[in-house]
Parts: sequence; C-alpha cells; structure tokens
Amino acid sequence: MSNDKKLSESQKIHQNKIFKDNEKAKKGEKLLKLALKIFMKKFKEKYCNVSINLNYKKELSQAFIVNETQKYFGSNHSYIENKKSHIEPDGGTFFYDLDTQKNMTINSGLLFASEYKKQGDGKDQSMGNAIERAHKNFNEYVLASLNMPYCLYFIFCSGTDFKTGSSIKDRLTAITLKRPFNKTYYEKLKGHCSASVYVKENSWTTKEMSDIIFDGVCKVIDSYLIKDKFNEGFKFDEFN
Repeated sequence: MSNDKKLSESQKIHQNKIFKDNEKAKKGEKLLKLALKIFMKKFKEKYCNVSINLNYKKELSQAFIVNETQKYFGSNHSYIENKKSHIEPDGGTFFYDLDTQKNMTINSGLLFASEYKKQGDGKDQSMGNAIERAHKNFNEYVLASLNMPYCLYFIFCSGTDFKTGSSIKDRLTAITLKRPFNKTYYEKLKGHCSASVYVKENSWTTKEMSDIIFDGVCKVIDSYLIKDKFNEGFKFDEFN
C-alpha cells in the first residue's frame, strides 16, 4: 500500500472517530439541557413566594464581558475587536432579576453557567481539546463575574480521559484552584473564582446534574441574593 493510500485510510479512521466523539458530546449537551429544565421546575417550586425572574441566554457576548471588566478595572480595560464575538457554554448562561419591593429596586446579574465535556473514547484519541475550550469559556465568565460577590460555573466531564490517574485531570485543577473535583464552589477565595468541576468516567445522568445545579444555585441565592421574601409569586422565562 502506498504512503498516500495509508494516509487516506488514516484520515478516514480519524474523521470517523471525530464524528463519533462529536455525536457523544452532543448527547451529553442534550442531557445537560434536559437537566436544566428539571432544575428550573424544582427552582420554581422552591421559590414560589419570591419575586425572582430567571433569564436564559445561549450566548454571553464580548460586549457584556468587556463592559463588566471596564466597570471593575477602569476605562482602559475596554478593548474589543468584534462586538459580535461571544462565548457559548453548552448549557448557556442564566441571569436573575430580583424585585426588592422594600427598596423599590430590581437587582439583576449573572447567576450561573454550565457545560458538559465528553472526552476520550479509547485508543488513539487526541487528548485535551474539550478541556482547553472549557478553560477559555470559564476565563471569560470570570471576567463577567468581576462585579459579583460569587462565581458559579458548572463543568460536567465524562469519558475515558477522566479515569483514575489520567493526566487530563491535572489540566482541570487550575480552574478549581487545585481543590478537589465533584464539589460545588461559588464563594470567591481571596478574590479568585473557582469552577465547580464534576468528573467521572461514565456519563452524568440528568438527575445527577439537575440536583447538583439546584443545590448550588439555591446556596448562592440564599447566601447572597435573598434578604426579604415577598408573596409576589415566581416569574419564569421558558428555557428552550
């Protein structure tokens, strides 16, 4: 077999592998979006007596991120090349609007974002691509969270790259501030943000993810957002 033909066969195998991996990654994203629907149903029931509105956004624009960065650091931190640029976490980004009638104001801000990263499916799998994208999105989200007292960002990881002893796991500890996986972190530590990275070799179920997200979001809301509860009812924007 000629070298050209060998290369062609190798490319076909590689392309088929990428296709299969992409399909599995898309399945994980679909499971995450279903988990978010379950989360919001539980959320609606828990906060039925609080006037709070959740807004889902598929993308987080560079214009928004730059605006938050500028407000925190000053006018010199406002560079943007293309205002249409954005990040797009797999599970999107959620904002909140909280109606505080006592002060006749509406407090608004970021609440959380989430991702699902499937990586690794046996031999000859290139390692690290999904994790690099997760780093990029999280770093941008940190800038968007500069003016918030908390930072809540979930990353669910599954696949053979995350088996015990895998060096890929060490690529993730930079965004947990070298703290253990499978715990929710939302408080800023000496001003630094930490992602909540949940890792296992097998796929995460919708119940597991919805429970984890629900618990973390409730802690943020109860700790930072709700001081007075009003019998106003829950306002809800549908997540598609």
